[in-house]
Amino acid sequence: MPRDDRSYSQAMRDYDAEKKFLRKMRHRAFHPDADSPVIFQLAGYFIRFVIILVVLGAILFLRNRKYFNGEGFTNEVQLEMDHYLGGENSEMEKVFWKSGDQLLTSYKGTGGPHAF
Repeated sequence: MPRDDRSYSQAMRDYDAEKKFLRKMRHRAFHPDADSPVIFQLAGYFIRFVIILVVLGAILFLRNRKYFNGEGFTNEVQLEMDHYLGGENSEMEKVFWKSGDQLLTSYKGTGGPHAF
C-alpha cells in the first residue's frame, strides 16, 4: 500500500472531516443546515411534523382501541341508547368491534312514557 506525503495529524484531520461530512449528509433530511435553501429547511420541518403525527396517532389508536372494548364505553352507549329510545330500565351486554363494525351482544330495555 503506497504511503502519501501527509503527516499523521493531517491524515487524522482529513479522516475527521470526512466522517463529519458523512454524518452531516446522513442527517441532512431531518436537520438541514441554516444556510441550505428554504425548501430543504421546510421539508425537514415537514418530515419531523409527520413523524410526530404518526407517533401520536399510534398512541391514540392503541388507547382508543382499549377504551372502545372496555366497560366504560359500554356504559356510555347504554346511557345514550336509553336517552334516545326513551327507555328507563335497560341491560346491555358487552359492546365490541368486529371487522370495523360495532356490535352488541344483547340489549334489553323497558319503555318509559316517551319510549320509541
